Amino acid sequence: MSEVQTLINEVSQKIQALETAQALYSRQLSPDFNTFDYINTDELGLSRILASLLDPQGSHAQQETFLKLFVEHCLPTIYSKLNWQPFIEHLDKTKVKLEEHTLASGTQRRMDIYLRYQVGDDSYGICIENKPYAADQHNQLIDY
Repeated sequence: MSEVQTLINEVSQKIQALETAQALYSRQLSPDFNTFDYINTDELGLSRILASLLDPQGSHAQQETFLKLFVEHCLPTIYSKLNWQPFIEHLDKTKVKLEEHTLASGTQRRMDIYLRYQVGDDSYGICIENKPYAADQHNQLIDY
């Protein structure tokens, strides 16, 4: 038998084994099911997903795990800033808000996701601007 025929036979056997496995286990594994087919992927839909994952009180029950990873990967320099230590030490108390208005600049812009921790008179905030399909608007970062 030629090498090509041997290869065709091997591939055919593996395809048959895969089809058998799918027939036997598809009810348990749902190999063709994808939850992302049901998710709204516009800006607000994506913000809801991110906010839910970053929320230490979120239904994911992972407490501050995702928020900690976010801070470690996206804001690593925050760990070296002494004034941010209360925030780092209390990630589990962070409140997550969607479409929060900025008041400091007087522009009434809305932050897509706002992470906030308040301890006494000290307030810590991280703004996440979600831009999957648009560019920054004029003075957007200054206004935040």
